[in-house]
Amino acid sequence: MNLASHLTVSRLSARQVYERARQCRLFVCDLDGTLLDKYGRIDRETLSAVQQLQGQGVSLVLATGRMDRSARVFWRQLNLHTPIISCNGAMIRMPGSEELLYSQPLPAEALQALAGYLDAQQIDVLIYDAAQVFYRRGSQRIRFFERYNIQARSCGMPEVPTCTYTSLTDLLLAHAEPFYKLFAAYLTPEQETYLRAMSTEKQGLSAQASALRSLDIMASGQSKGEGLLKVAELLQIDPARTAAAGDQENDIAMFKVAGLSICMKNGTDPARQAADVIWEDHAAAGIGRGIQQYFIKR
Repeated sequence: MNLASHLTVSRLSARQVYERARQCRLFVCDLDGTLLDKYGRIDRETLSAVQQLQGQGVSLVLATGRMDRSARVFWRQLNLHTPIISCNGAMIRMPGSEELLYSQPLPAEALQALAGYLDAQQIDVLIYDAAQVFYRRGSQRIRFFERYNIQARSCGMPEVPTCTYTSLTDLLLAHAEPFYKLFAAYLTPEQETYLRAMSTEKQGLSAQASALRSLDIMASGQSKGEGLLKVAELLQIDPARTAAAGDQENDIAMFKVAGLSICMKNGTDPARQAADVIWEDHAAAGIGRGIQQYFIKR
């Protein structure tokens, strides 16, 4: 068997990747740009590989910057029985239950401080509570959720509720429920620099990129890496026996704590540099092929 056939770059030898994969009991996987193809779907090769992986007793957990309600179609397609790490670790919840296994909302005071700038700049901002997505009137980014809701309807799954706002400042004052993530889209370099400067531990905020020209803003200390550790503890799995796959800045935190870290070939340079191994592009079923090559026992 050619162990290196699906490795493009690696800090580990193919044999080391193989050995760590065989020790794995928990595979934590990002969605967009990783598990999903360029059309936002799970290809047949990847679906088959994940099913075989679970058949070997390895748990798969989805870890995403999305809210969990916009990942449930894929959770059901994969026949998962594990919680979803969502909002970059700020929420962990089992689909079908409204009980949050873990949650850390955005601090209200720091959020209000950002809102004036976001309103003045008319930045395309989505903000998530535990149940729905709020979007600025005229938002282009809300189309992401509209496309997901089409998928959900076709599968007989619940849609993600959406609600428009005109002023983020007014929304924050009027809305009683806590928010868990703010997504700022189509940023200029100057806007991104400002938002990163305003999203520090001192302000109680954290900013990470999950897509080009965008920022995810959560409460300080929230990350997919912390989410991985919490789920590993819940499932009583040693973090050394976990694998994590992703493609963006917001995946790096879980690369740092997993026993094996995997970045896709289409990943950003920082994510690629932080990973143990780089697998093929998500558009070429990189996750499915990598799982087949290294995780599936023959």
